[in-house]
Amino acid sequence: MRQKRVTLFEVDDFENLKNVIDKKYELVKNAIFLLKERDSEIEDFLKSKNISYFVGDRAYFSEVEAKKEVKVVEKVVEVVKEVVKEVGGGSKVFKRVIRAGEEIDTNENLVFLERINPGAVIKTTGNIEIFAENLGKVECEGEYAILKKGKIIFHKEEIDVDKLSFISREGVKIL
Repeated sequence: MRQKRVTLFEVDDFENLKNVIDKKYELVKNAIFLLKERDSEIEDFLKSKNISYFVGDRAYFSEVEAKKEVKVVEKVVEVVKEVVKEVGGGSKVFKRVIRAGEEIDTNENLVFLERINPGAVIKTTGNIEIFAENLGKVECEGEYAILKKGKIIFHKEEIDVDKLSFISREGVKIL
């Protein structure tokens, strides 16, 4: 199981909503919007932007409409589950040396306790923690990377960890 954060915005001002989505679409496109009441103009706008939403105040709906809303929420939950499934779950811990020619390509969080040799290739969309020397090619697209020594491609930018100045008490460099 892997924990995921879901952002929920409560909508009460349509003009503010349009401004936020127009200016910060990349930040909010995967969020879920909660409408306090039905508003066809807001709903049409959200649909045109392919943004998930649901109406949360069921006091305004008949029992039949409320059941329809429950089905919409269930669909949103299923979509969120699929996204989590695609991203992958759990962490994988390697307690051995990663040899030259070995390739690891995963969506999991990875932890390496032994050295990564030159010629090894590691790619993950999850987080990565390397507590030994890294001489291989490592690409991380997760939220963070922790390295003790070596280079890493973190969100498509090559970083030489040995040249960074921030070091924790344990001698581990954190990106």
